[in-house]
Amino acid sequence: MTGGHLNSEDICRWMAGERAAGEEAHVRECSLCGAEVARLEGALKRFGGAVREWSAAQPGAQAPEAWRADRSARQWRVRPLRWGLAAAALVVLAVIPTWKSARDRRMAEEADRADAILMEEVDAQVSRTVPVTLEPLVNPVEWKAEAGRELPGKEKGEER
Repeated sequence: MTGGHLNSEDICRWMAGERAAGEEAHVRECSLCGAEVARLEGALKRFGGAVREWSAAQPGAQAPEAWRADRSARQWRVRPLRWGLAAAALVVLAVIPTWKSARDRRMAEEADRADAILMEEVDAQVSRTVPVTLEPLVNPVEWKAEAGRELPGKEKGEER
């Protein structure tokens, strides 16, 4: 603002939408600046209306039919895509529980086999009459004397 009024640059910024709070208050209070802004706004509105009228009167002003979106054709292209996505989602929702139950069954079978092997090992250990470390004492080794040699700790003519 120069000299208390809006200059041409201030008015151009005003019309472009760049308004400071002080400038808005000045345009409301100052009749000279308010009238200049109103005159310019009116001129721009009349120019815009004249351009719209002129362009409507021109031949080919309307967009050709080929340019317009044919909603029915687009819907036929979109519908199969939607149905395809819905079918894929349904397949995924059906396969996940089936796969999970098969995996759970497989894990249960493996656990049953491991349990059976463990039970066989425990049964083998429990059904022994003598612990493994004492087995040599149950079946002693018999020593036979070789010809002409006597066993240690045995006197001649004595049997074991």
